[in-house]
Amino acid sequence: ETTTESLSQKEQDQTGEKEIFEEDERLLQKCDYVDEKNKQEKQSENLEAAKEEQEKIRQLQWENKQLKEKVTEKTLEFEKMLALVQQIKRKLRNSLEKIKDKDVLPKDMRVEKRRLHEESNAERSRCDALSEEVRRLREMPGHESCSRCEGLKNERDSARRKNETLENKIQEWRSISEVYLRQNQELQENLKSVKEEHGILQLSSRKLEAAKEEQQQKIRQLQRKNRDLGDKVTEQTSEYQKTLQREKKKNNKQLKDCRERFQEEAQANIASLENMIEEKKLLRKEIKAERSKCDDLRKEVKRLREMPGRIHNHKKDFDTNGVVYALAKNVGGPNSIQTRITATRSSDEEGKATDILVNRVDREIVSGTMAEKESWWCVDLTENYALYLTDYTLRHGNHTNGSYFLNWQLEGSLDGESWKTLSRHVSDRGLKGKERYQTHTWAIVGDHSAFRYFRIFQTGKNSSGDLGIFLSGIELYGVLIEKGSQC
Repeated sequence: ETTTESLSQKEQDQTGEKEIFEEDERLLQKCDYVDEKNKQEKQSENLEAAKEEQEKIRQLQWENKQLKEKVTEKTLEFEKMLALVQQIKRKLRNSLEKIKDKDVLPKDMRVEKRRLHEESNAERSRCDALSEEVRRLREMPGHESCSRCEGLKNERDSARRKNETLENKIQEWRSISEVYLRQNQELQENLKSVKEEHGILQLSSRKLEAAKEEQQQKIRQLQRKNRDLGDKVTEQTSEYQKTLQREKKKNNKQLKDCRERFQEEAQANIASLENMIEEKKLLRKEIKAERSKCDDLRKEVKRLREMPGRIHNHKKDFDTNGVVYALAKNVGGPNSIQTRITATRSSDEEGKATDILVNRVDREIVSGTMAEKESWWCVDLTENYALYLTDYTLRHGNHTNGSYFLNWQLEGSLDGESWKTLSRHVSDRGLKGKERYQTHTWAIVGDHSAFRYFRIFQTGKNSSGDLGIFLSGIELYGVLIEKGSQC
């Protein structure tokens, strides 16, 4: 059974190694995936930076386009304003020409008016002279009307009518002159307004010229900036292409190296797996052989159990019914070499390891191991015997009541290497008592196999808080089987 367990443990270890190998392969793939992801993220960051630069360039180009459109609109507005100024100038020239024409007409009218006024004054003077002559003639003594007087009278009346006609004509010309004066005043006001508008238009024209010059300056600056950005974009694009090519070559080389390394590792792993498969096949064969041996051992155990053995029952502590007492009596007999029971321990501090085999309660023996962790004390029934343990007795091995056993476990083995726990004790105060060399017996619970070796294994400190085992006696009870006997 122990061999089968060892083979099963070996198979489990190989299965565990295979799982570890698979886990390593999975971690390697994960690392490759993480490296590839990091490379992609780096390339993505470079692409994002390039996209941002291109977006900035597109934004600047769009702004440049907007400015060009604004400049074009301003230029069109300026051209419209210039056309409007030219139109207003033409209207102004026409108005000035009309005003000049109208100024010439009042001058002629004034000349004609002065002429008519002079003629009227002359006629009035003439009429007055004639009237004076007529009055003088009338006042002359012996005056009588004659044809000459009638002629003068008619001439006077004609002069008066002519004078009235001239007065009417003068009045008419005066009315016309007033109308022309009002029109001239209106035209002067219009001319003043037109001159003011002309000044405003000239100021607007100068402002538009300045704005146009400023916009053209901005356009030139933007064109220079656009050229600089274009050169920068071209340079960055070229640098990016070079960097991309370098990264691509580097990634291809790394990918090639990883692929070759992975292929080598895969081939090595395949070879290792093939070796493991071969080992597993061999292990299965060994397991099959060991199972056959186990079956034989089970048959042997069954045979041994069916053999007539000696039963050693416990009546009192360290009586004469114990196995240790029975086997220790054979020492010095005809079969003393084959039946000599032995005892060993992890270290020697007080007494000897075989002190626990002396079945004498009246003898005060101080015996113990060194104060070390995992101390132990073992009894070997020799290769001729195996014991189905039912009870065991221990005796304290110190001349004081202190340092007695508290924490230990009783173990059994067939080969002295693989141990099975039969009884476990934690803070067990069975060896505590008022008398020195206190004894105590414990029953073994459960169905266990027969064992050749029995070991007391310390698992904790003793009652004094120290390490080390103090024992001066041990006794075993149960069914003792002699391996050499036949059914």
